Amino acid sequence: MKKSEIAITTAPVYHNFLNLFLKGIIKKFALRSGRGAGKSTLLYDLSIFMVWYFGSVIWFRANYNSIRDSIYNGIKERISDLELDDWFEFKLSPLVIICKKTGYAIQFKGLQDFQRNKGLVPIKGKFVLCVFEETQEIVNESFCAEVVATLARGKSKDCKIVYLFNPPPNSEHWVNQQLVESVPDYMYCLKTCYTDLPEEWLGEQFIQDAERLKETNNKLFRYRYMGDPVNAEDEIFENLKLQEIGEESIDRWLYDDQNLYVGLDFGYKPDPNAANMMYYDFDSRILYIFKEFERGQLNNLQISEGLENAGFLKEYKIVCDNVDKDIADLRSFGWDAVPAIKGPGSRDKGFKWLCGLSQIVIDPVRCPRTAHEFESYVYKANKEGSIVGLFPEGQDDHHIAAVRYAMEEVWRRKGV
Repeated sequence: MKKSEIAITTAPVYHNFLNLFLKGIIKKFALRSGRGAGKSTLLYDLSIFMVWYFGSVIWFRANYNSIRDSIYNGIKERISDLELDDWFEFKLSPLVIICKKTGYAIQFKGLQDFQRNKGLVPIKGKFVLCVFEETQEIVNESFCAEVVATLARGKSKDCKIVYLFNPPPNSEHWVNQQLVESVPDYMYCLKTCYTDLPEEWLGEQFIQDAERLKETNNKLFRYRYMGDPVNAEDEIFENLKLQEIGEESIDRWLYDDQNLYVGLDFGYKPDPNAANMMYYDFDSRILYIFKEFERGQLNNLQISEGLENAGFLKEYKIVCDNVDKDIADLRSFGWDAVPAIKGPGSRDKGFKWLCGLSQIVIDPVRCPRTAHEFESYVYKANKEGSIVGLFPEGQDDHHIAAVRYAMEEVWRRKGV
């Protein structure tokens, strides 16, 4: 425990914010961005700095249950990065991080019931910083206003308020109405993005993923990386092209079958069984989907017969929804059926890869249901007006799932 001083290191884009904050010129700040802009990490560091020197800090998020895996662990990791572990005590019930040097604490609260936050009490001293994380998740401005009013009435009246958010798609959302424009001597608002940070902080893979998405799906790129509002109900697959695929192309692909892929999503009432055959051009990064099968309420023998009747061939490997009994049945009927790997995050990774392709070409005559699913798949906003999860569930995505399963062995490779 030798370290007696710490400092904040951040990108130049945040220098003015820090100058205004530390000099006490302005008390309210709103930082908005997309992914990789470093705003949360900056506030983690600022929280550590404030409890090291000045007083206690409090963080709020709409749902308390999400705090441990996000803010709490993020600050704990930053403390470890700064080699300050021995100077801090970490408690889980309730969540709190205490600086042993000063006794000041970083505390955490949820906003499910803002009435409970009327009596905010710091563990020691006064609150010098209050942060609202993922502010776009907060139902309305009154939840934050109640907290701010409570802080203003007590010994923490000089507490600085910082709102962190990704702009929600609803232009009427209160954060888009109240936290976007700076007001002199009252609020400082700053919009940043990943390009404002040194590339070495982000890593080569992050930059490549962002730039590839910029080329293939600009709307998703602007929402994910630039922090621009993307309207709910906007289509997700901007790279979709519906056109008839000629027999000559299909015959050529079937003759040279190295890049042919087949996927099957098992259906359970009321969802249908859905299968697709496709060809992937690695050089152009174009996926061609030219065959589909869809029927509901079938036993496995009927699925097998339905696939054959739809022109699917048993010589091709078919990657299926991971259900042991169903796969075993299909194998007994002569299909080279294998389970999809799936696993945590695999759904979003598959969607991300599909959105990043140069084109997804679907023959709407041969695959009308598949074309409809891809064309109809849209962003959805929750009741707070925020897009939570870029690839929403609850929409028809049976053929999209079959395509993801089929292409799993490709998108799991590096650099494709």
